Amino acid sequence: MSNKRISQLDPVLIPNNSDVFAIVNQGETKKISYGSLSNALNTSQGNTDTLGGNIVRTLYTRTNPITRATGEVDFLSGSLGTSFGSREIPSSFFTDSTEYKSKIIHFRVFGAFDATDNDVNFNAYIKIGNSKLTYSDIGVISLTQPKGHPFEILGEVIFNEGTVRSCYSLGHCAQNGDYKRYPLSDATQTQNISSFLGGDFKVLIASGSNVTLSTYGGYVQVYN
Repeated sequence: MSNKRISQLDPVLIPNNSDVFAIVNQGETKKISYGSLSNALNTSQGNTDTLGGNIVRTLYTRTNPITRATGEVDFLSGSLGTSFGSREIPSSFFTDSTEYKSKIIHFRVFGAFDATDNDVNFNAYIKIGNSKLTYSDIGVISLTQPKGHPFEILGEVIFNEGTVRSCYSLGHCAQNGDYKRYPLSDATQTQNISSFLGGDFKVLIASGSNVTLSTYGGYVQVYN
């Protein structure tokens, strides 16, 4: 390679992890890869979020009405409404949770049951891509006369040292005005994430009776 001034070199817009820089380390000229430098900077700054490098980052917001008749329906998806951002969780997120100890996904969905919904029953669970969080599903829950009343589903998914734990619940106002909250996951159990491939973060409703409800909003955030 012929000698060139730095100003004469072609620019690199997206460096590879294997690309190297020259550095002076304790008085000696050495080399360091872009990947190693990025990891060192992130770790020293307490900033190891693969999804953008912020301590708290809102990934996705959504508003949409949904109707669950059969099969799975995603609270954070739908044919109507507006979404902002992406709720995709890359596979590197799970590697980072092993290397950097912990990451947290916080989420919330809120809306209202339809006025025709009397006693309903269903189960909810979480998927990332096609990978189901096993202990995010504790089976079918039953609600007494939620018709026309608001609800919210909120909680966290915690990744730590190659495992995941979910803790979330459903709260709603009953016909008599009482506010009740129902656990939707077994927070005492952890699941190995070595086989997780990444994909969209989904909060799903399935099974049980047919139910009609509207979600007025929802969001997904990452805490580093």
